[in-house]
Amino acid sequence: MNQKLWGKMVSLQATNIVYVPLEEALDGLKMVPQERWDEAAVLFGR
Repeated sequence: MNQKLWGKMVSLQATNIVYVPLEEALDGLKMVPQERWDEAAVLFGR
């Protein structure tokens, strides 16, 4: 908010935190690959 970046949101891309326009972020359904769910299950014990 201090930088007045209206119409943008933060996004984690690989290991980088970047600003993304809301139009891009909301453009279609983003799916999480099953392998990412499996990795999270191992990391968080589920």
